[in-house]
Amino acid sequence: MDFYKRALELREETVSHRRWLHSHAEVGLHMPKGQAYAMEQLKGCGLDPHPCGH
Repeated sequence: MDFYKRALELREETVSHRRWLHSHAEVGLHMPKGQAYAMEQLKGCGLDPHPCGH
C-alpha cells in the first residue's frame, strides 16, 4: 500500500475533522462533544465504537 498516496486522498477529510475538533475545543479529559463526534464518525464508517459491548 502506498501510504503517502492514501494520506493525500484523506487530506481533506482529516483537515475537516481537525477543524471541527478545534472549533469545539474542550478542556480536560472529559470531552463529551469530541467523544460524540468521534463515535458518529466511526458509526458512519461502519465501525462498532464499542467492540466490547460497553
